[in-house]
Amino acid sequence: MYYQLVNNMSQGPFTFDQLQEMARLGTFTTNSLVWYPLLGKWQWAEARRIPEFAELFRTVENEALRAAKLEARDIRREVAEGTRPPTTVIAVGGGKGGIGKTSLTVGLGLCLAAMEQSVILVDCDFGGSNLLTALGLPDPQLAGADFFVNKEAMVKRLLMPTGVDRFRVIGGKGGVLGLANLKYARKLKFINQLRTLEADFVLLDLGAGTSYDVLDFFLSCDRGILVTCPDPFSLENAFGFLKTAMYRNVIRSCSSDEIVRRHLKQQAGRAYRPTLFQFLGELRAESPESADTVWNSLASCPRGLILNMVRRRGEIKKTAAQMAEMSRQLSVTVEMLGPVSYDEMVRKSALKKSPFVLTRPTAKASLDLLRIASEKILPRGTGESPDLRRRAIRRLKKIRIDVSSS
Repeated sequence: MYYQLVNNMSQGPFTFDQLQEMARLGTFTTNSLVWYPLLGKWQWAEARRIPEFAELFRTVENEALRAAKLEARDIRREVAEGTRPPTTVIAVGGGKGGIGKTSLTVGLGLCLAAMEQSVILVDCDFGGSNLLTALGLPDPQLAGADFFVNKEAMVKRLLMPTGVDRFRVIGGKGGVLGLANLKYARKLKFINQLRTLEADFVLLDLGAGTSYDVLDFFLSCDRGILVTCPDPFSLENAFGFLKTAMYRNVIRSCSSDEIVRRHLKQQAGRAYRPTLFQFLGELRAESPESADTVWNSLASCPRGLILNMVRRRGEIKKTAAQMAEMSRQLSVTVEMLGPVSYDEMVRKSALKKSPFVLTRPTAKASLDLLRIASEKILPRGTGESPDLRRRAIRRLKKIRIDVSSS
């Protein structure tokens, strides 16, 4: 029998099976304190430190992961059958901060809304949420973090209006305890629920870096967009981000292949990590079937790149050459979605907490983003018309974010 400490009060006794059911409900976690003889002394110990609970939490997580994968499969089937309208979920990430990722996410969303698409923006930067700040909106009562803290939370309850037709947001709430290393099954469930919302596009603004949370959100979406700048540090970080994401995808999608697992383990012991091209070559020499499995997982990984803050056309040409080398080393093609010109107006708009595509829809940076949204984000063949962009510019000039509506 076991006792649990909740709000400084002892609860119990509980059987092992009862604690397992509580783990499924989220009332018993790895952080829960259990009265246990740890290291020969009775004490309140975190459940993660108690040997017999390791398998319990692993079982519960595997059950939740299987359920989330089945849910995702059902949603894809319903979309294919035409019984559910398709929602395209796009993750916008980057290797480092300060590259304009949030501003571009907001701008892309507003451009799509101005082209009569229904759009939802989601702040997934749980460590430093600022999506609402970029829109000039106040802190929300409910944020994306609440979905992960509260097991009963529903994504649709987190939606905030903005006063703009076809444009809603799910705000962030930074610094919430318990949001480090979110459970993978819970992240998939979050994405699944986003796919069920009534929207043409859902854009996720990810945090910087290559934490598991950032990578898993990036890989779980229909498309992944990397934002970078022409400077060598940003490009190096973008390359590192995508390389790490690819390996994460291999680990997740090929976990049942013993040969792949062995090769990954061998890599972990090396002083350097080979390119994916080299990894595939070594793997194919032993098992062509395993190499094909990895290849298919890499081919399914979403990838595209926006080059932000471009000052000279030569920077585009230089980046294209670096992307070709990046594609070779990763054994995949990284698509250049387009450049966005440097414009001091973008910074001034950020200081005023106003999206730059609304401040000056005809500025070069705004026009660049409109072109990317129409030609690269909208379904092929629907956004190439110059008239569509001209109408979108007229709508952007009229859009006003209504703070009171939220």
